[in-house]
Amino acid sequence: MTPTIANSPSRPLAHAQREAIAERARRARMLLAQRHPAHFASYVDDKMAKEYQANHLLFIGDKLRQAESGELWADVPGDGVKIVVIEAPPRHWKSSLINKAVAWFIGKRVNEGRPHQVILTSYGAELAVTNSRAVLTTVRDTPEFGEVFPGVVIDPNRSAANNWALLGEPTTTCIATGVGGALTGQGADMMVIDDPVKDFADAASPTSRESKWQWWLTTARTRVNPGGFVVIPLTRWHEDDIVGRMLANQEHGDRIVMIRLPALAETQAERESAGLLGLPVDKADLLGRAAGEALWPSRYSREQLLATKRLGPAAFEALYQGRPRREGGYLLGRHHFKSLASKPGTDVRWIWIIDFAFTEKQVAKTKSNDPDWTAMGLIGLWTPGGNRQDARLVIGDMHRWQCTLTQAKQHVKRIMLTTPGVGAASANDFVDRIAFDDLRADADLMSRRLKTLPRMRGDKVVKSAAWRDRAEGGLVYLVDGAWNGWFLDQVEAFPRGSHDDGIDVVSVGTQYFGIGTGNRGVSSVKVVGFG
Repeated sequence: MTPTIANSPSRPLAHAQREAIAERARRARMLLAQRHPAHFASYVDDKMAKEYQANHLLFIGDKLRQAESGELWADVPGDGVKIVVIEAPPRHWKSSLINKAVAWFIGKRVNEGRPHQVILTSYGAELAVTNSRAVLTTVRDTPEFGEVFPGVVIDPNRSAANNWALLGEPTTTCIATGVGGALTGQGADMMVIDDPVKDFADAASPTSRESKWQWWLTTARTRVNPGGFVVIPLTRWHEDDIVGRMLANQEHGDRIVMIRLPALAETQAERESAGLLGLPVDKADLLGRAAGEALWPSRYSREQLLATKRLGPAAFEALYQGRPRREGGYLLGRHHFKSLASKPGTDVRWIWIIDFAFTEKQVAKTKSNDPDWTAMGLIGLWTPGGNRQDARLVIGDMHRWQCTLTQAKQHVKRIMLTTPGVGAASANDFVDRIAFDDLRADADLMSRRLKTLPRMRGDKVVKSAAWRDRAEGGLVYLVDGAWNGWFLDQVEAFPRGSHDDGIDVVSVGTQYFGIGTGNRGVSSVKVVGFG
């Protein structure tokens, strides 16, 4: 083969081909940028392009794309304001991406001739203005923005960082203010409430939480234009923060989509227990991660995150996992329970307590994706040496299912057959009576005594008082098991949690064993029942 010499015609031809290939690649990137916020961020900020392609940022970007088009709320019932909450750990670039997404939103909407007013807020005006300046800089000073969305020009006479507009438009395009600030005269086709809580002290203040909530109800919410939507990127500090209150009031009609991206992927049990804290329950990790996998491992490894968790488990659960809970619980905390490696072998009487839920009826009535659970617990009265005055309550096992009544009875039978000779009891409610009648007729359970108990008086707090009293006195034990996590989450969320089936099971167990209320665990015990 003859070598190519310096002045060969093939050299400029190869160069032209490379340029053509590069141009086609650039145009393909530009087309992606027009359609997707994360790809837009990579295109207009080439130095950080790789970071914006992280899996979690691509996922968030796709949800923002769906929010802009409205499809994100296609299956969310309600007639109120459309809200998307994006929970991600600190320093995971959610705010950086959303600032780019705001510029993308404005450019896309202008090119399509659609409404594009934006309101940016944060816990303080300074951060809100910083975010607004970042959007302004992208639109005004980034040549790549003009390539993606030509003809979008900032009015040089209205270009303050906290209040700016596009050339030739009478209305303000973007204003920035702190949470609690005035928004008179401004509407929002896209409103961003970025980190509405400043820090722990701000979150811990009931006055501050109430002030933010009233600002949302009376000021911010009223500024959302017809067809507009709200984006709330944040880390959670408190279960009663502005997002917690939105979720608690969702029944009034606002259409909330929660995107929770924990720093460490959760187990299925952990995802299910999130429902006890009032959070939506995801059937699987949103990014398809295995349990324990880090969200952004190239920046924050699993080992780094676990080290952070060891420094402050409760804070880690809130800020990094998006699971804020009151440390120590409202009425009772996990620290009140003693642990047993295995069930006591002697001096203990066992009973299965079952709390059936008519799930299929509830789903049909409420269209809920988180209906009630059928729960089943193995409760024991432990009297070491026969000393009834020092009787201890043992929770030996727990199971729960969201299923039809027929399926629940099958689960109950299967579990009962693992403990020969142990009977079952339930509250004398309509659903439980139906289920127990069927179980009594089952040939495999006819030797077991199945008992329904009279309804207890009072609300759930009153009904649980006897065993909570004993727990505070150190007389309630949990046998180690995978169920401990969700049960203790439920205990600490009680009475404000979304589910309390485990609480009900233990309350009926104390009724069955005749445990009365007393003072810090020194309670009356009248041993009754069987098992």
